[in-house]
Amino acid sequence: MRRVVRWLVTMLAIAGPVVFLCLMLSPRLMETMSIATDNLVPVEAQLTSCTPHRNGQRAQSEIICRFTFTYEGTQRSAESSAWSRDDPFLTSDGLVQALAQQSAQTTRTAYLRPRAPEAAALSDPRWVTTPPLWLLLLGLFGASMAVIVRADPSGLPHRRADLAPDPATGHLVSINHHRRDRIRRRLVIQAVAALLAGGICVFGLSNQPANTVAMLGMRALQPVPAQLVDCGHRYHRTGRSGYDSLECGFVYTVAGNSHRGVAESLRFGLIPTNARMDAEVAKLKAQPAVTAYVDPRYPNYAWAFLNENMFVLFSWGLFELQLLLVVLVMGGVIIAAAVRWQRAD
Repeated sequence: MRRVVRWLVTMLAIAGPVVFLCLMLSPRLMETMSIATDNLVPVEAQLTSCTPHRNGQRAQSEIICRFTFTYEGTQRSAESSAWSRDDPFLTSDGLVQALAQQSAQTTRTAYLRPRAPEAAALSDPRWVTTPPLWLLLLGLFGASMAVIVRADPSGLPHRRADLAPDPATGHLVSINHHRRDRIRRRLVIQAVAALLAGGICVFGLSNQPANTVAMLGMRALQPVPAQLVDCGHRYHRTGRSGYDSLECGFVYTVAGNSHRGVAESLRFGLIPTNARMDAEVAKLKAQPAVTAYVDPRYPNYAWAFLNENMFVLFSWGLFELQLLLVVLVMGGVIIAAAVRWQRAD
């Protein structure tokens, strides 16, 4: 009976993360679950136009398409995201290719709720999408922690070829430096893994480096002066909890035409009182000038950031404080490895 219970507990522990990853990496699987749980009705949709946009609130690039459909004998029109990605591996050419693919599929399936047909949304048929950066970093961090534990030289066994009896005492003593060299190699590997894990955590705490990496593949973007508008703070509910964030729109001009975008939002995690958030919003309104990064081929596709500092302390919440603690622990691991390397024998 105990074996059965252990087997069930193990399977549940494995199934939870697997289901989570499948839902995160498969838009079609997530959509299938939504259809089953939300009583969505499928309708045939005809695309009329598609354009790329940057959704700063969700930190993702999207292809927004307008489409028409008929429901209960009435022809209607709507607009929704047909494709999205939130990883730094998306390039400017990749965005153009995605736009061409979405525009070529003029007949699509859309899903709607009978009580709100005007909010119909296009289906995303992709079974697998590119994983977000944080998931890749989490995997790399886990691998680094495994190396730190695995490389620990404590209890490293002696090899018979490295030992010989001491003529005076009869005890086995080291006759070469092979074991010391093995210990030092392990300590170097451990220190490098700790440095990598700490660096991942520092990146998770950063603002400007994270922004730069997010735009890494978008080589076509050009800087354009812009002004922040409609700044405020908003609470986002996620299940039983939620988070506060600072959000702004921004306006800019390309080829004499005015455009509007949504800036990359900033979470407010450190003591998010209304007074503190209002003070940060006032700062944004007092200095609204920012730089927008615009694709000249698609002027509606633009990025803008609310803060260009290396770190933004008010965005740190409980998770970021845990990352800071891990950075300190990894620093201790590196110092300990250096001390042990000196004392290795």
